[in-house]
Amino acid sequence: MISLNVPLLMVVAFLLLTLAVGLYYSRKTTTLREYAVGNKQFATATLVATVLATIWGGGGLVRSVQQVHHLGLYYIIYSLVGNLDFWIIISPLALRMTPFMKNLSMAETIGSVYGKHPRFITALACIGASIASLAIQITVISQVISICIDKIDPKYITILATLILIFYSTFGGIRAVTFTDVLQFITFSIIIPLLAVWMFHKISNPVAESISFLQAQEKFQFKTVLRFDTKLVAIMALILSGMAAGINPTMVQRIYMSSGPIQAQKVFLYSGLFSFLIDICILLIGLFVFVGAPELSIEEIWPYIMKNISPFSQGLISISLLAMTMSTADSKLNACAVMVSHDILESIRGAKKVPYTHQLRLAKLTSLVVGLLGMVLAFYRKDLLDLLKLIFAFTVPIITAPFVLAVFGFRGTGRTALIGMATGAVTIIAWNQWIEPTTEIDGAFVCMLANGLAMLAAHYVLPQPPGTGWVEPDDELKQIRQANARKWARRKEAIKAFFSKDSLAKLPPNRTKIIGMGIYVMVTALAYLATIDTIDLIYWPILQIIAAACFSGYGIFIPKGKSPTWIGGLYWLFGLVFCLPVTMVWLSWHTTNPLYTVVLYMMHLAVTLVAFPLYSALVIVLCMTIYPLCCIRDPMLWPPLAVLLPTLGIGLLLFTLIIYYRFNTVIWTNQNTYLKNQQKLREAQKLKNLAYNLHIDTATVSSQEEEDGMILEKVVKDVTQSVAFIDNATPLYKQDFQSIINKFSEWAIFLKQQAKSKDHILLQPTAISLNQLINKIEVALEREMENGSRLFIEHKDNTVPVKIVCDVNQIIHLLVTAILRTAKSDVLETQFVRVYLYTTHLQYEVHEPIDNGYAPAMVFSAIAFVISSSHLPLAELPKVQSYYEPNRDNKETSKQTAYRPLAQTHIDLGKKTIERIMHTHYGYLEISNQGTTGASLGCNENPRGDDRQTTDYTLNVGSAYHSQGTG
Repeated sequence: MISLNVPLLMVVAFLLLTLAVGLYYSRKTTTLREYAVGNKQFATATLVATVLATIWGGGGLVRSVQQVHHLGLYYIIYSLVGNLDFWIIISPLALRMTPFMKNLSMAETIGSVYGKHPRFITALACIGASIASLAIQITVISQVISICIDKIDPKYITILATLILIFYSTFGGIRAVTFTDVLQFITFSIIIPLLAVWMFHKISNPVAESISFLQAQEKFQFKTVLRFDTKLVAIMALILSGMAAGINPTMVQRIYMSSGPIQAQKVFLYSGLFSFLIDICILLIGLFVFVGAPELSIEEIWPYIMKNISPFSQGLISISLLAMTMSTADSKLNACAVMVSHDILESIRGAKKVPYTHQLRLAKLTSLVVGLLGMVLAFYRKDLLDLLKLIFAFTVPIITAPFVLAVFGFRGTGRTALIGMATGAVTIIAWNQWIEPTTEIDGAFVCMLANGLAMLAAHYVLPQPPGTGWVEPDDELKQIRQANARKWARRKEAIKAFFSKDSLAKLPPNRTKIIGMGIYVMVTALAYLATIDTIDLIYWPILQIIAAACFSGYGIFIPKGKSPTWIGGLYWLFGLVFCLPVTMVWLSWHTTNPLYTVVLYMMHLAVTLVAFPLYSALVIVLCMTIYPLCCIRDPMLWPPLAVLLPTLGIGLLLFTLIIYYRFNTVIWTNQNTYLKNQQKLREAQKLKNLAYNLHIDTATVSSQEEEDGMILEKVVKDVTQSVAFIDNATPLYKQDFQSIINKFSEWAIFLKQQAKSKDHILLQPTAISLNQLINKIEVALEREMENGSRLFIEHKDNTVPVKIVCDVNQIIHLLVTAILRTAKSDVLETQFVRVYLYTTHLQYEVHEPIDNGYAPAMVFSAIAFVISSSHLPLAELPKVQSYYEPNRDNKETSKQTAYRPLAQTHIDLGKKTIERIMHTHYGYLEISNQGTTGASLGCNENPRGDDRQTTDYTLNVGSAYHSQGTG
């Protein structure tokens, strides 16, 4: 009796835990925005969990297991391909949704482009689809509870679960929904793999026999699936409809919950990966059930599963299905509540502001009504696949096409959108009435295409008002494209650099390792030759023996220094590729002795980890591990599990030890390289100090020493002021000591920066293109910041030179410092840094030492960098002048730009660094209170004062520098 009640007790406990979590994370919301999308500060992992919990409902688990058993390979392809919509549809769309990131719902986005009538229709269609989705979840709850708990009417548990999710989703808003989704995702992501393991143990047949059994079944054969007929067309139409249905109100709401399009893209990329893993576990459950009982009907599948597991396991399965159904249903309820209280209400009332209390009451009432309607629909339609197609019919033909067109930049009138929506609605009704009953082909995707084509035809045929048509991508998307293009360029450069002569010269190891590799290849080739029982395969070990002889001969007979080192590196690289990865591929297709092949394969993997560069070795090992699993289909080519598993365990232990050793070796090598570079820098610094001291003025040294003394006096004064407030009765805490330490640290950093100012005395001009300079700046920013600073480069005229000659390290240091002062690390997900490029000039007066008369002017071409945050409009940025005169302008602005280290404020080390670099380059500097930064770099080698022009750019620096709060 107690065992029969175990599932009931587990279900009740889980429902109470879910209610407690929902209440804990429920807090009183003050605005509808907070109720709908939260504060947009959710962690990426939290959003991934809520996306997966929303996508994977209980209907997905139950329906997938049933359909794999019923349809076989057709449904497996449908399910696996459906996961691609995260990567090829939703994620690219998320990057384009910057103009709509402040919206609360999918309906509001359509309303902002097409008007209130399409917005109203969108809200109604989404509510209809949500009711159908709720019906699926309620049906699943009822079916599973009736199987697991036969002593109690399942309607009671179903009603209780529905009321609980209505309660916390209504009163807690999206915050409670999100964090209960996290709990529910953790629950079913643990239980689903356990169910797959349980069903696997219920199969009495060996793995090889089970695979042979599946291959013998017609529904699991590729030749059956790839045969062109109406069944293949139906499954393809269902795949396309399912991928289009991924653009639904709850997924769009998750995008709007993200802090920006970058985070939204990451969320859906990660979600696609984890969704694929969950899908594989569910499909395996269906396969194991089919192998165990292939004669079952659809209605008998889940009773069979429940009867073959323990009561405790039944309780876990019930909890998992409850978690999946509730996590999907609460998201649907929240989305419906927002659309009714926000979109439908505003579509009816217009721009009149509605008090939040009224909106909240309407949202609560909506959740209750939609939940009850879902329960009613569940009583009339219980086929999960039919309900899924009903969801497709409500959303895909009506709202998907207008939404996608709006995201891609189409701006049309309300009439255009209504024509498309009406076309989609009429088409899907006609399709379901006359075509689907005879062909069983779902028409949602075809009707969506009809919707989009009707909208475009109406736009181009009918007269349109000004402002309609296609708009250019926003700056956010342009910045992302620029960043991706620069990343690909850096990867191409890295690949080219890897195959350069300098890189190849570093590849070959010492002669001992080369000879050792030759001996290893020789021994393995001879051992494999001994296992061959046919003459047809003898050619490959002979090729291996030749390669081994070449390795040993190169190490023994080629004197060191007689051949270019890069040739040896090239030979070493191609020799390793031929003897290890290529040989492993060949072994996968020409297995003679299964056990020997597995052992030799793992030995080659271990040697690959030792011989190749570490990260390249890891990629090769990963690919070579997946390859045989996909290619070796004959179970007779695998050794018995009793032998295979211990062999794999020993191999895994060996791989772990080798990887650990290689990582430590890389760390030690980097440390040694760093120390050697530091030694070279110290030696170079001694030479620079010598050159500096030979030309330094003694008065300057005295002034510098006096300034340092005053700085130290300032330190003592600040610390004394901090300690003066402490008496014998005042307790000291860690924060008090930390504040004192911070004062010393701040001044110590400043003094070190002053000492480093000598590094900027000697210039080392180097030719570099602007693209390369920007790439180096991005790499430097990635070292300074966790995610790097997002740069958007915009050329303001076509005369900006492509290449300049400058001291690259100093200019990178200058621009990185300026960008870091402009960028705010806490808002980089939603904002980026703009860098405008202008062409300008620097003008200097030449003073003759003998004649004090007219001083001719020398003009140098320059590049102006204007750096600002993304939210500042172009009109508020400093105007770039055609000419800057640093000698005169610096005198006029010296009172503004002079830095006083003894002022009663903290030292601005970033500004001080920029000032020193600018002064070293004899540039122009201006500081104001605007939130932008500007720098002018470059001048041509020959001045234009002698009426000669040149396109060769060397460096001088002029700057109009602006930084917020530093004026």
